[in-house]
Amino acid sequence: MAQVKNEHRIPVAGWFMHTPFQASLVYSRLSAVDYDFIVGLDVGHGETIAYMFSTEQATDQDGATVSQPKVERLRLNHEDDAKVPTLLRFSGNQVIVGKKAKNVPGFFQHFKTEPEKWDTKIDGVHTHGELMDAFIRTLWKQILQYQPKLAEAVSRDRVLVTVGCPASDAWTSSEAMDRYEKLLRRATKCAHVSVLPESTAAIMAAVLSAEETVPKYKLALEQGVAVLDAGSSTLDFTYVKMGKTLITRSLRLGGHDLDEQMLEVAMEDSGLTRDQIPTEQRQTLLVQLREMKEAFYPNRESLGIQVIPIWGVDEAGRADGDLPSNLQLKFTLNAAFMERALNRKEIQLHGHLSAKQSWLELCGEFVQFTKALADSCDKVVLTGGTSFVTELSDTVRRSYGDRVIQSRDPSSSVAKGLCYAKSLEVRGKDHVSAYKAHVDKVSNRGYESFADELAHHITHVVFDDMKDSAASLAEQGETVTVERFISDVNQRVRSDDRLVGDAGRQTVQNLFAKQFSSIVSNLYEEANKISSDIYGANLDSVPKLTRLTREQMDVIFQNINLNSAINKAWITVISRTFFSVFLNILYWTVLVLTLTMQIPAAGAIAALAMTLEREDFQEKAVEFFKRNNTKIKTSLLNKIIHRLTDVKSRAKNEDKTAAKTVKAVKNAGIFREEFKSSIEIQAEMALGKVLFLVYDNEPS
Repeated sequence: MAQVKNEHRIPVAGWFMHTPFQASLVYSRLSAVDYDFIVGLDVGHGETIAYMFSTEQATDQDGATVSQPKVERLRLNHEDDAKVPTLLRFSGNQVIVGKKAKNVPGFFQHFKTEPEKWDTKIDGVHTHGELMDAFIRTLWKQILQYQPKLAEAVSRDRVLVTVGCPASDAWTSSEAMDRYEKLLRRATKCAHVSVLPESTAAIMAAVLSAEETVPKYKLALEQGVAVLDAGSSTLDFTYVKMGKTLITRSLRLGGHDLDEQMLEVAMEDSGLTRDQIPTEQRQTLLVQLREMKEAFYPNRESLGIQVIPIWGVDEAGRADGDLPSNLQLKFTLNAAFMERALNRKEIQLHGHLSAKQSWLELCGEFVQFTKALADSCDKVVLTGGTSFVTELSDTVRRSYGDRVIQSRDPSSSVAKGLCYAKSLEVRGKDHVSAYKAHVDKVSNRGYESFADELAHHITHVVFDDMKDSAASLAEQGETVTVERFISDVNQRVRSDDRLVGDAGRQTVQNLFAKQFSSIVSNLYEEANKISSDIYGANLDSVPKLTRLTREQMDVIFQNINLNSAINKAWITVISRTFFSVFLNILYWTVLVLTLTMQIPAAGAIAALAMTLEREDFQEKAVEFFKRNNTKIKTSLLNKIIHRLTDVKSRAKNEDKTAAKTVKAVKNAGIFREEFKSSIEIQAEMALGKVLFLVYDNEPS
């Protein structure tokens, strides 16, 4: 495979797979500015197109005023062209761009290159970066000249300019995107600029533009969506699959290379060699052949015999179009001519002559290579200015079958998609804000329920252990000290498998999973609503979950240190719960001691009971009982057993004690971070599946 770039992986969950909640960061970026217009600028290797997104007021069927999104092409020059060749010529202090630049020898073309090469000189004088800057600067002035409302909005800092870039590593690195943004900011003098991969824009156009694709198509991002972007200089492949990776491949082979093959075939038919055609005219011939290629496709109608005079050379050795030579290019541009160009083996590929593969064969091999990477994808979006070449689209369809979606207007799909992608940010800000508030609400509510159920579980177990301890001591038929009772209950609690063993861990996990699964299902429903509002019926972005599967929960729990949290829960809460339960015993003991005329001891225990909420209560209690050696008779133990056995009495006391335990759980923050962070990760994953098309491709 010739010059295929290394695989470039970006986490599909890139912006949202972190804690704490990253939507707040996204929101801060989204809500910074409300734009009147969003301009999508597709500066291609061969041609440049610009579209603009705005909203306009309309009346719905109920008579209400609503804002309707609107995407329209921008007028680029005096001729009202929607697209212009990416050509540039200097004339004194004036910069001429587009079609007018090709009318005089000495124009520049194919100056768009990776940012890392912008400092290299294209003609010994001008660098690639300088030419990029001059072209965008001049074209932008023309755009503002013919769109006064846009110019007025620029003056008020209410315009966002977004430019596309190839999907290769050389363009999508943080450094490359930052450099492109700086160039764009200088050239347009706009404060708000951004760079987005062209393949991402193509997906957005396919999803959000009703006129881009046949309505029957519906993209299922869970299965994966691939984009083949056939441009003038590269053939880019991008594969997106939710929850996994975003893979890109780039082959430096595009429509310009086919133009070169067309020129070689034309020279063969005319009996001419490279040396007989001046270098200055060769540039013009390639532009003319590209225009012929675009006129030939997609209907493949013969353009008949083409005759192009070869320029002469003046006395100084400079080519001059006004001095025709006796030579001419003469060929018939028809299906047979294009077939020879497409299948010509001796292809000149970036300075290297290859006799092994033709342009079409190289494209076919690349397509087969990408199919192996994304064989299970749901749809393949074929776009880019070169995708109209029928033989190329047929090659893609032979590989991918009926999964191929071909843009109806491939030349403009990237420019439109850039508008849609950034408009999603603007429209998404309210969704993100409301969604974040909803996540906070359901997360807090879920934690309340979890803490309540956990507290009731702990209380229930402690009550059981207290009942068993009282029964065991009562069977011995002798008076026991309070200290011994406390020690026996404490020992039972700390060895109870329902709290500290596997059964206890499983109970906590089940309680955790019960609330967690319910909340996540709710958040997916909210994400589905956002998806429906933004994308309509064109996208299956989020699975319609009703509950998490056991396998999904197991994966989630693998990332949570439940054992650590459980140990913290038992150490911190159980002793508090036990002494909260023991409060009742203290009051019962006060009653017994008072009835037996042990007033000082009763008063001391009553005072002790009032220190229940103090952190040092347990220590003070133990010290007190050791010092006073307070006795509990069998009759009192039987009363304790009755209270812990009688359904109504126990339920009342459990609820009262659990309320204190809930407070202890919350004050100690038991499972709070584990619960909230896990919910937030799932929430961001759900929202990310709606908004990933924009944020996954931001520089990392």
